Amino acid sequence: MIGRFAPSPTGRMHLGNVWVALLSDLVVHAAGGQQILRIEDLDPVRSSDAYTEQLVKDLAWLGIPADMGQPPQALIRQSERGDLYRELFETWREKGLVYPCSCRRADLLAASAPHAEDGHRVYAGTCRPHESGPSPSSTIRSTISPSSSSTVSGQRDMKNSSWRLIVESIQIQFTDLVTGPQNLDLVLDWGDFVVRRADGGFAYQMACAVDDALMGVDLVLRGRDLLRSSFPQIYIFQLLGKPEPTYAHVPLLVDPDGHRLSKRQQSLDLGALRQAGFSAPQLIGGLAALAGLIDRPEPVTARELLTCFTLDKIKDRTHLVVDPAEWYGLLD
Repeated sequence: MIGRFAPSPTGRMHLGNVWVALLSDLVVHAAGGQQILRIEDLDPVRSSDAYTEQLVKDLAWLGIPADMGQPPQALIRQSERGDLYRELFETWREKGLVYPCSCRRADLLAASAPHAEDGHRVYAGTCRPHESGPSPSSTIRSTISPSSSSTVSGQRDMKNSSWRLIVESIQIQFTDLVTGPQNLDLVLDWGDFVVRRADGGFAYQMACAVDDALMGVDLVLRGRDLLRSSFPQIYIFQLLGKPEPTYAHVPLLVDPDGHRLSKRQQSLDLGALRQAGFSAPQLIGGLAALAGLIDRPEPVTARELLTCFTLDKIKDRTHLVVDPAEWYGLLD
């Protein structure tokens, strides 16, 4: 089994990030597999090398370092994989599978992983050409090769336009390890989606799916807010002729007001928690108790949890509440 932890280096890791990193580490290593660390730094404005360096140090301090993509090996950064995405994009463009789109609203968040509160809307096909070329389902599966970098003759690369991947009516089904059976019609419930932004950068759905496919990732564990992203990503897996991974979308950690933990809540980021005196085993133990792996919060290492690991206690849960006051009370 190959899993991956794929954070964005836009701030210090918080408890929600550690929650996902820990559970992914446990799923993979309980099965005797390996974990990849992949830095999803597609957003050049918000991403920072300093945060990337700190993230690597934090994972080592927590006792859950990755097996691949982490020093002394080379870091895997999406910002350094643009040539690969570009080759594939040109292959799709040659086959008429993508088209320029001047609609701006849906492009705004394309660089970042979409969350439920981002208000995803089904694309109405406003810019879709009447003759959109061969259908994706009948096209020879996309391959990445040096010869695929040329542009279709006569096709104009529109300035200030994003590019969308044509989606046919297709039912996508999979069974999530946490949320159970999932089913969605990609046309009715999603629509053609952005794969390249107007600024020339590549969108989250494309880069994430392509990297998972080419890295042989067969287990994707992430937050429940990214459940819907599985459907367009599976569609890309199908275009690439690659088997889709098994998915596990775990409950979100939320504050007492029901807001998803984010990097804006600095009291629960690792910098604040470490400064307050938390040890790595204390943090791991607190999260293990939330997951139902141990009866009460007490210091424990990730490796010690392998013998009792299961996802059963968090199935059918949409979120778990983390009260900062109670969390800091663990230090008393």
